[in-house]
Amino acid sequence: MLGPLWIVIVTSLSPKPVIDRVGGLVAIPQDITFVNYTELLGGGGVYL
Repeated sequence: MLGPLWIVIVTSLSPKPVIDRVGGLVAIPQDITFVNYTELLGGGGVYL
């Protein structure tokens, strides 16, 4: 149960270039950033 939750949290804290480089899901944190949350809470949309 904690494995998938970990991946969701770490992926959401990773910048887009890191997510693209690893293929979509990040398991090991690299370059942690809160840009994704700032953009979402600032009125940005959720895009796939």
